[in-house]
Amino acid sequence: MTPVEQTQGVQQVQVVGQQASTTETAMQWGARIFHPLATVGIVFLFVVLILLSRKDLHDRLLKLLGGNLNVGTDALDDAADRIGTYLRMQLLVNVTFGIPMAVGLWLIGVPAAIMWGIVAIGMRFLPYVGPMISALFPITLAFAVDPGWNMVLWTIGLILLLELISNNVIEPWLYGESTGLSTLAIILAATFWTTLWGAAGLILSTPLTACLLVLAHYIPALGFIKTLIGSEPVLTPPERFYQRLVADEVEDALEVAQDYIQQKLPKKPSEEVVVRKVNAFYDDVAIPAIRLFSQGHSTEASAEHRLRMHQGLKLFNHDFQQKYPAPNTAGPAQVVCLGARWEIDVWASSMLAHGLNLRKIAAQSHNEVLIQSKMDVLESLPENTQMLCISMFYRQPLAQIRLLNHRIRKRLPNIKIIFATWGNVSDELRDEIQNRFQPDAVVSTVNELMLSIDALMLQQGKNPARELLAENEPERLAALHELQLLQPETLLIYQQYIEEACQAFNVKYAQISLVDEKWVNTPASPLADENQNPIEARIPREESICTHLVHQNEALIIEDIDRDPRFTHNPELNRNKIKFYAGVPLRTKQGLVLGSFCVLDKQIRQMSEDDLVLLNQLADDLIQTLTSDKAQTQKLEEIAKLQQAKGGSLQDFLS
Repeated sequence: MTPVEQTQGVQQVQVVGQQASTTETAMQWGARIFHPLATVGIVFLFVVLILLSRKDLHDRLLKLLGGNLNVGTDALDDAADRIGTYLRMQLLVNVTFGIPMAVGLWLIGVPAAIMWGIVAIGMRFLPYVGPMISALFPITLAFAVDPGWNMVLWTIGLILLLELISNNVIEPWLYGESTGLSTLAIILAATFWTTLWGAAGLILSTPLTACLLVLAHYIPALGFIKTLIGSEPVLTPPERFYQRLVADEVEDALEVAQDYIQQKLPKKPSEEVVVRKVNAFYDDVAIPAIRLFSQGHSTEASAEHRLRMHQGLKLFNHDFQQKYPAPNTAGPAQVVCLGARWEIDVWASSMLAHGLNLRKIAAQSHNEVLIQSKMDVLESLPENTQMLCISMFYRQPLAQIRLLNHRIRKRLPNIKIIFATWGNVSDELRDEIQNRFQPDAVVSTVNELMLSIDALMLQQGKNPARELLAENEPERLAALHELQLLQPETLLIYQQYIEEACQAFNVKYAQISLVDEKWVNTPASPLADENQNPIEARIPREESICTHLVHQNEALIIEDIDRDPRFTHNPELNRNKIKFYAGVPLRTKQGLVLGSFCVLDKQIRQMSEDDLVLLNQLADDLIQTLTSDKAQTQKLEEIAKLQQAKGGSLQDFLS
């Protein structure tokens, strides 16, 4: 028998499984349908139970967070704010998608266009999947009603355009900003929670992850989660600036500088405001970054790292100073900035000279290191040089300072000497240098350097700064007089805000200052003379710190007044032994600064960012109360209730 005949004689065998019954088929379909519904039901049940016992759960979470009621309350409030902001942003995104979609479908001619826009708004609360479901209905309807392809293609194009704008730009940006989560974290969270809980997990993914981020913010052991999923930069500005230079990315270092300067900058900043921001960048970012490099110069940094840093600083200084050119100053340099020991001292001195020139103080720097040049640099100084600013990043600079101070005094006995000890900012070192070598100033920040130079020039009768008047001084004074803020009935309000500020910030004094043409009115000030009418309390304008605050048009914080040469001999501060000052502007809706709301103390203190935000809120609330009759009446009623609770009266409070 041939192979073909053998094949033809084989009978085909088919394996047939047992036929499922109708009941089993129904159960299989039921499992597919009811499983996600059961998951949704369980999640819904959890939500209902949580809402019913939210106070008890709130207390249990506080206990779980360590029993610190202050930290726990802040954490829960933070979580509520993040989630509430996220939901509001989600509604905003959905509405900005649904309305253009309804209008576009109406123009295309799709029936029930408004309904499909509303459906899109509702369905987009289901992330990622919802937009596809909402798009399916109008596309199907367009295909059904139009015999051609025009309506379908226009509908698909409209939806794709809106999705590209919303999904890839608006959603990640707004959701990340509102929750503190990075864009990548939002996508990963959606994947994780969807795998765990299905569709319900997809809806709750961002709120749940935002709560996890809040826990990581307040519990140190979970700090790695904040690093992984948070939207805030994990490196500080000095660390990022240093890393960009070491990585040979000068353009990125310039971007770090530009971002820092543009942060909180007004839309139309004045030249003076920009100059202050540039010097603040040198003070808060550039100098600390160089300090980081100097600390690991011989231990952590390799030869290649040192070469990159040297070249990077050189290129950065050139490009940055080209971007912010200094005005031409008449005459030779009054201040010469020199580097003491290293090349990084030289690049820091170049930054200082640039900052001084921006402030219209004639300054220059040298490329040679002072000690290595055997002091030959001193022979080439301009004849008009009045001050030497010597930068040093060495942590133990006493030996260098002794050598430099001796040789400079020997050659130039009448010149002013300022030592900038960037590598060691301790007060003990500064006091020791001042006592042993008697330089004209010892500084460790750029701000201290600028203020010291101003003070030394003022002693010589040459004040480089303009008169301390605001650019819009006439408009500011007109607004101050028009509001009539010194009426007798406002005294209660001033007293109440001063009392609240003292209690909130745990300081000895608080003060509200209204800067007039020649006087600064300080109604209800606890520093005023006891025999003086509280509403008429005032001090000369030249003796008030608030004059400087109004001039610079931004918050002013002085942690140690003894270190600020502007106020070392201030009679008002010395009389009351004030060591600490922190003030914020009292600003009208038109942006005019009428004065300040400040807190003061007899001991050195620090002001955190959160404390500064609270002080600004109090200042804004005070201005709102003073400029609105309705708000003023409500505040007086609140004060009356507080006095009744204390068992007194308004007259008792006033007296």
